Amino acid sequence: MLKTISIILLGIFISIVPAFAQESANSYPESYVLPSSLSFEITEKPKNLQKSIRMSVTIESQIGELKDLNIFFNSSKDIRVMSEKYALKSLKQGEKHVINILAAPTQKEVTNGMGSWLRIGVKYNPDFDALLKVVSDKEKYPHPSLREELINDVKEGQKSKEPFIDAVRHFIK
Repeated sequence: MLKTISIILLGIFISIVPAFAQESANSYPESYVLPSSLSFEITEKPKNLQKSIRMSVTIESQIGELKDLNIFFNSSKDIRVMSEKYALKSLKQGEKHVINILAAPTQKEVTNGMGSWLRIGVKYNPDFDALLKVVSDKEKYPHPSLREELINDVKEGQKSKEPFIDAVRHFIK
């Protein structure tokens, strides 16, 4: 009888362990993504009689003070952006900056099926100290080895001194 109970308990234990291991393994993502230092908000304005495309882009620093921001524009071939590249010396955390963009339709047609679009990109130097503080947060990033990977990514970026690039593509209505 004792042997039967042992076998039953062993069977229960074996059936529980894989479920526990699976739950434990699935409670963390496979990797963490570096949080964005910059956010974009695009507002498309009504077209005027000349059918020009007008919009404003609000950029905001999400983490620390961003420096040496260079804002650039690209578009589908049916749109010509008339706004020039734009530069900002710095943008403090929580600070917003609005950029007005003017574009005009061209005679070219879009053939790729994506439609008309405008892309706003920002090349900048992030605040590595503030970013390091964010990714070191054990509450936001509880898995130690995944958190350490993020910390190492930030430190490597700091050593390389390469600017970050964020971009957003806006499809024209």
